[in-house]
Amino acid sequence: MLTHQVFPPQVVKAVWGEFLYQHVILFLSKIFNMVFRYRFVSWGSYFVLVLIAVIFVIVDSWHEPHRLISLFGIVVLLLFGFVFSTAPRKVRWRHVAWGMALQFILGVVILRWPLGRSVFRCAGDKVSAFLAFTDEGSGFVFGKIVKEDHIFAFQVLSVILFFSFCIQILYYYGVMQWVVLKLGWFLQITIGTTACESVNAAANIFLGQVGKTF
Repeated sequence: MLTHQVFPPQVVKAVWGEFLYQHVILFLSKIFNMVFRYRFVSWGSYFVLVLIAVIFVIVDSWHEPHRLISLFGIVVLLLFGFVFSTAPRKVRWRHVAWGMALQFILGVVILRWPLGRSVFRCAGDKVSAFLAFTDEGSGFVFGKIVKEDHIFAFQVLSVILFFSFCIQILYYYGVMQWVVLKLGWFLQITIGTTACESVNAAANIFLGQVGKTF
């Protein structure tokens, strides 16, 4: 939040936005559009990426073949969804492919890359410590019914309220809007969903089913 206030995105965009857009984003967009306008290039690139992922999974689970059962389950779910769909021809495979690819990349970063595992473990520990402050506050206010009886309404709901208050503070300073919009933009350019769908999915990560509507 402090970084967002010291270096607001409006200032960064005003200073470097036009330069980055003209010399980087437009340049890369022209290259991608020129290369991927041919269908065989796009399908070939997807085939190569899938082949690399399959080879990696097979090699990684060579001595533990039972781990491939989960991969078979994903394939079965996709086939069931396609077969029993009311409009199978309208399935946008780019959404499916990019969604699966992003999950696969995230899994590799967390499980097979020591630096990625350390970063996510550190982030998880910080979030756990942050939410643990609620236990101290609830114990101070409600006393025995939280520390010994562990009543749901006074312990778990306090965490939800505390997290909601923090989200509202970030929303007031414009941090949440920036994070949600940038994540939605990333989902839009990769998966290919619309702006509304992307922002809604990004907001659901941080705000949940109820808070995202606001």
